[in-house]
Amino acid sequence: MLNCAIPRRPVNLPPLAFYRERLAAGVKTEKTCIAISALFIVSELTLRPVPAHVAGLPATFIYQYMRIIGIDPGDTHTAIAVLEDGRIVNTEYCDNDKVLSLLWRRCQKTTVFVCEMIASYGMPVGKTIFETCVFIGQIRQVIPSLRFITRISVKSAICHSAKAKDGNIRQALIDAYGPAGTKKAPGPTYGISGDMWAALAVATAYARGAKLYEFGKPQS
Repeated sequence: MLNCAIPRRPVNLPPLAFYRERLAAGVKTEKTCIAISALFIVSELTLRPVPAHVAGLPATFIYQYMRIIGIDPGDTHTAIAVLEDGRIVNTEYCDNDKVLSLLWRRCQKTTVFVCEMIASYGMPVGKTIFETCVFIGQIRQVIPSLRFITRISVKSAICHSAKAKDGNIRQALIDAYGPAGTKKAPGPTYGISGDMWAALAVATAYARGAKLYEFGKPQS
């Protein structure tokens, strides 16, 4: 059981700096963890997230107490993955109308919605891409605070390489969360397939502090 008996914070020391020092000293108490998580969640609710390097804490710690919903949009069907407390709690693949309803019901202040953004890689695109773009706009109407991340950012955050393939990302996710297991003994990634892996990758990349897509700015 975690020890909650920690010294009082000096008046001249900001709360985040105090609790950060406690963590650095190895005092990982329940009060310390809750306090830091609360400070970061408040910054999320005001849409002014505190960068991980400023706080001196790993991005995985910052976001592990939040609910993150990753979205891999499609022209007719979309995949979503829900992370809560750093764990996979749900993955789904369903038609777009149902997805809008699901997202609307899960719209809470402590939930962050992250969607993979369509990006140009110099190749021709067709009807399905344009219809996917339309659906992304529909999602943003339902979730005004929707955040976006490109596929390259996802690859870099999970595999540390923009050249990573789908198989590399899938294996990295299995290494991070655990194997699928069996029907009798399901593991953390049991039942995940197809585009659900992409949705999980989006949520995981955000949790690891991946660079977000910003409208009106050049994307590197």
